Amino acid sequence: MATRREKKEKKHPRGSRVDGPFSFSPSSDLDGAVRLLMNNRFETKVPSALLHAQQRWVEGRMVTVTPDTAIAFEPSALAVVRGMFPPGKQYQFELVLHSRLTSSGAGAYLQFIPFSPGVASYEEWGALSALFEEVRLDHAEAVLTPQVGSNGQNLESAAAAGVITQAMIIAPNPTNLSSSPTSYSNVTRLAGSRQLAQRVGDDARTQCTSIAFKPQARPFARTAAPATADPPAGCLGSFDIANSDALSFTTTYHLVTMRLRVTLRNRS
Repeated sequence: MATRREKKEKKHPRGSRVDGPFSFSPSSDLDGAVRLLMNNRFETKVPSALLHAQQRWVEGRMVTVTPDTAIAFEPSALAVVRGMFPPGKQYQFELVLHSRLTSSGAGAYLQFIPFSPGVASYEEWGALSALFEEVRLDHAEAVLTPQVGSNGQNLESAAAAGVITQAMIIAPNPTNLSSSPTSYSNVTRLAGSRQLAQRVGDDARTQCTSIAFKPQARPFARTAAPATADPPAGCLGSFDIANSDALSFTTTYHLVTMRLRVTLRNRS
């Protein structure tokens, strides 16, 4: 009868471990590889000659930023884990984004939540893009929680009613890359649109809204540009959000958690 150690060695044969300061077992999953890289990352200063403005998604809209630092990974760690994911094999991973949605300085609430990790700052994407050459979106899901005021009522609610008096709507937009919706009516025309839950009860509990999207079969995109519009590829798309009337200026109305299930691979 095989001992516990023999069973373990049969499942994870000897010689599979890479020795050294960044030892790692090839039988471990992708999540372990990502954790290894994230634990061995550091910031580098971007030379002034290479500084350039970028458009990034922040709290529901695109803003211009000029980052002066970049994330790099310890070369020894990166060399160890890169060789463990051979070309042609596919791997799935779940990316997560936590953010908030805030009205504009004019009270408009025309927002979008991008699927592309090249537009929004999804956790662990830096490690994945260093490990793999191509990516494709398989499934996207957003959970939006209404933000409540200090009195337990929603920010735009009458104290007794606890309900926003105007309509808010959300819908998947499979062709959007990095643009905010232009009107409430345009979002209502998107397939799969639904109203955002806004009720707040007397006990201050909120009702969240969950929405999911599964794209039709689409090709992979390069991780250096994880979403392309022409042709549609990779992680193209967004959840678009709009309100029917103006809200209070520069106010957070929803907390959002986005989860993307993506497939990654290296080219043969």
